[in-house]
Amino acid sequence: MKRIFINGIAGQMGRAIQSLEDDSFSIVGGVDVSEAKQIAPVFKTVQDINVDFDVVIDVSVPKASMAMLEYCVTNRKPIVICTTGFSSAEEQKILEAAELIPVFRSANMSLGINIQAEICKAIAKTLGGAADIEIIEKHHKRKLDAPSGTALMLFDELNEARNGQLRAEFGRDRSHGRREENEVGVHAVRGGSVVGEHEILFLMDDEVISVTHQAFSRRVFATGAVKAAKFIASKPAGFYAMKDLIAESR
Repeated sequence: MKRIFINGIAGQMGRAIQSLEDDSFSIVGGVDVSEAKQIAPVFKTVQDINVDFDVVIDVSVPKASMAMLEYCVTNRKPIVICTTGFSSAEEQKILEAAELIPVFRSANMSLGINIQAEICKAIAKTLGGAADIEIIEKHHKRKLDAPSGTALMLFDELNEARNGQLRAEFGRDRSHGRREENEVGVHAVRGGSVVGEHEILFLMDDEVISVTHQAFSRRVFATGAVKAAKFIASKPAGFYAMKDLIAESR
């Protein structure tokens, strides 16, 4: 049985992960500033942690993620990072940590969204410059970062398929002018309680291909996070992503 520690245990994702607990893993504790009662011990800071565990799932905010990452490096613990919205400097620290401990990182833990990415990469390779590409993402009104980390991940995957020729244009205002070649519009919509929706459009002169993924519950992300935690718990130091988990499952 894998012993999982949750950074951000009292949040929506933390609670969703706790709801999945079964015979294959247990939640042994977590860090959170909230005093909401949990099924496992909750510590205010990483300095307060006094339980042992096999792997961390981080579902917090960038500042808290960095504190937990430092703790994991010091104590040689694997970490699954589900948080998004990191700065360039923080992204670099994550890569440096992966040289010392196993780090699993994905902007979206849903299996479906990663399949969407693979499908869209194949479409982008096939169509090449024959299609204009747009990315539209929708989330609940409480989401802090925009565009979403998943939208950025999808752009990176498409850009890789197009040999780095694409350029992201984040929204468009009246002064933008005409659409440029190899430009990909990335648009964020915020409102209501939308869990997450990502649509990629391939627009051609006489036809349009649309590939959409909709998440109706945070359970899909929680399930993916737990699978990632089990996957990485016994891995050597290195940087891992959902494609590695999918490849091993195959």
